[in-house]
Amino acid sequence: VKYIKREISLSEENCKALIDCCDGDYGRILLEIDKIKSYEVTDNYDKTFTHLLSTGVIYRQPKDAIFDFVNAFLERDANKAYNLLLQSESVGEANMVILSVLYNSVKTLLQIQSGDSKKLGLNGWQVKNLLPYKDKYSNGELVRCMKIIRYCEKGIKTGVMPDYMSIKYLMVNVM
Repeated sequence: VKYIKREISLSEENCKALIDCCDGDYGRILLEIDKIKSYEVTDNYDKTFTHLLSTGVIYRQPKDAIFDFVNAFLERDANKAYNLLLQSESVGEANMVILSVLYNSVKTLLQIQSGDSKKLGLNGWQVKNLLPYKDKYSNGELVRCMKIIRYCEKGIKTGVMPDYMSIKYLMVNVM
């Protein structure tokens, strides 16, 4: 933050956001600072930074798109889930990994909804993370979702279903 502030007058919050965007790479941070200086939309560097970040001029590599996708899926937010799926695909995430994470989350959510989580051996972290999605799907819908995920995994492994279609197939049939 101190080095960025020597180059440009950004708020501490935006300095941290810039560091995050650049994965802490100082050379890349300097390149992005040059963009901010040359694109200066207003006399306020913070507004310029925010504008460039929102328009994609300052590139922010997608991170944890798989988990955000799973959360959007469990929230039943189809638009957000689809956009996060595209992000995951753009960084080369394997559909089998996405299906696996989704299956485990759906299974855990079903356990939370249908019984005492302590008796089922779930830890507090698992419960805390999935509790906001409780009752977004019925237990029957969650079981059906797990079956469709298994169908997609089997289809990919046997060559019956193209890999790139598996999660989209799942979304169409569940959401």
